[in-house]
Amino acid sequence: MQNYKGMQILKILKNVEPKIRTYLGEAFCFSIIGDEAFRNGWVYDKYVDIEYTAWDRHIKYWGYDYYDFASSEVFIKSFTQIPIVVIDEMKICSLIENMINNDEYFVGFWNETIIYNYFEGTLFTEEFEHLCFIYGYDPRRRLFYSQGYAKDGKWKRFTLPYGVVVKALLAFKDKEELGFNGYQVMNNVNWNANKDAIVEKLNCFFEGDNRNVEAEYHFFRDVLAYGTIHRQSIYCIYEHKKLMMHRINYLAKEGIIDSSYNDIFSKYHKLVNASKNLLLLSIKYQTDNSMECMRIILKNAKKMIFFISSRVK
Repeated sequence: MQNYKGMQILKILKNVEPKIRTYLGEAFCFSIIGDEAFRNGWVYDKYVDIEYTAWDRHIKYWGYDYYDFASSEVFIKSFTQIPIVVIDEMKICSLIENMINNDEYFVGFWNETIIYNYFEGTLFTEEFEHLCFIYGYDPRRRLFYSQGYAKDGKWKRFTLPYGVVVKALLAFKDKEELGFNGYQVMNNVNWNANKDAIVEKLNCFFEGDNRNVEAEYHFFRDVLAYGTIHRQSIYCIYEHKKLMMHRINYLAKEGIIDSSYNDIFSKYHKLVNASKNLLLLSIKYQTDNSMECMRIILKNAKKMIFFISSRVK
């Protein structure tokens, strides 16, 4: 962006607190579209189901790539790939600035160890390729605006010096190209809810589709077998239940469902609390590796799964 003297000034694109943020792709997406996605119910025929993938022992939203954005009906997506040998810091930073100026969000992969070292003052050298997101820049202070999960597992916004971002993007031993995506919200997106689709998927959920129950059962079965807990998976379970409660509440406010759902709503509120308790216990377990904590986690998970299976019929 240029000011009246032709000098660059701060440019920050819209960025809200994401309501769906278990995995980075979803979090980045909903930090852009969160208010529109929820205001008129657009999101509620999506993210209805979760799945368990045995190869990495993770819980995810069924049918979504957690390294990509949610919907092609919302975003124009660009892709750029440049040989490393022809690029330098000035070129990379100019590319990102130009994208932001054109209302494009920068999404790529960087070596997150570089970011960790910058914030923590450490000197780790291993490569940890992870998704990154840039939504603004300050050319005077030479800072990019980004966000993600910090060391303590909390979602945070932060700024990074241009040089740190470039180093992180390029700090891979055998990398030959720099590849990244741009995401721009399309004009005239229809944010209205597909209410028929919401009701159809909700009926399927409550009339015997046990995909969610099976996902949670297999996840906690393997927690018992391996003695490890993937915290993002627990958070996904918690987030999924919060979203379901909001979905039911939305349909009730719209007058689409009758009072027979009141009992389900109140009981689902208990599931939200139960899954939040599991999340807190998993954080504690990752801190102290207490077998007593693991025993309580598995006991509470069993109660939660039984409760779900008794309600989802």
